[in-house]
Amino acid sequence: MPESVPAYITSLIRHFADLRDGTHGGSASRKDKEAHFEKAVQLLAPVARQVLTEMNTSLLLDTGQLIETGLRRIADGGLLASWVLFGSFAEIGAGQEVARWFLLVGGASGTVAKTISAYDKEVSDDLYGSGSRYVSKQRLEAMLDNEWTQLLTQLSKSRGSQTRFFCFVDTVSARNFAGTNDSHGWIGLRFQLQPGGSPNDVLLHVNMRDPSNALQQQAIGILGVNLIYAAFYEGQTKESFLEGVAEDAHLLVSCK
Repeated sequence: MPESVPAYITSLIRHFADLRDGTHGGSASRKDKEAHFEKAVQLLAPVARQVLTEMNTSLLLDTGQLIETGLRRIADGGLLASWVLFGSFAEIGAGQEVARWFLLVGGASGTVAKTISAYDKEVSDDLYGSGSRYVSKQRLEAMLDNEWTQLLTQLSKSRGSQTRFFCFVDTVSARNFAGTNDSHGWIGLRFQLQPGGSPNDVLLHVNMRDPSNALQQQAIGILGVNLIYAAFYEGQTKESFLEGVAEDAHLLVSCK
């Protein structure tokens, strides 16, 4: 082939030859093909990591998350390597500040499956059941169970083998107009550390000390983003996890 032929043309011709001959990089056996794929993943990983990290730094101002599943075997016997995170948000009270941050930075279709805010009490009771206070641990657990079940029912078949699911919920009583209420809330996260893995739960009770409703909403948004990040990246010790959760959030946080 002439030296003037671009490298990408050479690569395309090689791939077409593989398709024609049923080979991969010149290998015909399943074992050799998988060895080629593993090497390709090793070569691709640092490049993909660098590109996505630069996009996160330059475009998302370090608010994005890069999660690698690594090379793994899936249900049909094949190999897969991917970078994914997907989940749902259910927030009652103090706006939808956590979901807003994920939607604001862009690329939300690869992370957010659904957002919901059941402010009306009848709607909330229909979704999560009645009989408990609306800002309580019992209500939070009912929200987690409902949203997690729905998430897996709708997406586990199509995405479960390569996606780490999470479900973030909160029910909050932010400062009212007269400032006469007890500003507090319950925040919960259910998440998988590996695709198809058992779920892990984190429940937080927060007492909000900011003097205005707007500042309390902002604090809840920061805390929620911190919690999701810390669950995936700061779980080495209890101390590192709590430091990650409380970073830049002016809240008194107690783990339950």
